[in-house]
Amino acid sequence: MTIIEDGRLLFHVLMHPFDGFYQVMNHRKKNYVLPVIILLLVGIVGIFSYQYTGFILNYNPMFAMNSVTIFLTTLFPIVLFLISNWSITTLFDGNGFNG
Repeated sequence: MTIIEDGRLLFHVLMHPFDGFYQVMNHRKKNYVLPVIILLLVGIVGIFSYQYTGFILNYNPMFAMNSVTIFLTTLFPIVLFLISNWSITTLFDGNGFNG
């Protein structure tokens, strides 16, 4: 599947969750290009929001700005959630409930 088809499927899952998740789970090969692009865009938006917030609201010193640190601290909670979600589902053999 191309990136455009993956984007269409992404919006289909947002608009029709039950049908979309069924399609993702049963009829699809895994492609990780679009999620990586989205994560990179989230990191870049974190950098831009740090730098280009208005001067009244921005108390961050611009001379001490480090783009790599901002990028990593923006993505750290997302990556932490992904790793913890993967580890829990591995412990419970792919089931999301106890029992």
